[in-house]
Amino acid sequence: LGSHIAAAESGGTWRAEYRVRRLDTGEVQWLAAFGQMTRGATGAMSTGVAIDITEQKAAAAALAESEARLRTLTDNLPGAI
Repeated sequence: LGSHIAAAESGGTWRAEYRVRRLDTGEVQWLAAFGQMTRGATGAMSTGVAIDITEQKAAAAALAESEARLRTLTDNLPGAI
């Protein structure tokens, strides 16, 4: 929300990530949104795009979990460097 407010005041760009729940399936999805605020006679207007980043979030979580397991394993191996 902070990037939206700053962009509205300056007429700049904004970026945000949202976690949403689909009404039809109840599934949680992640969206990344990017946009540009423009100021005109009637006020500020935002144009932008939102893309589904659910798979990227899942991959990042899986990688973090794998790294944690590897760290636990190496921390507990006798003589590990």
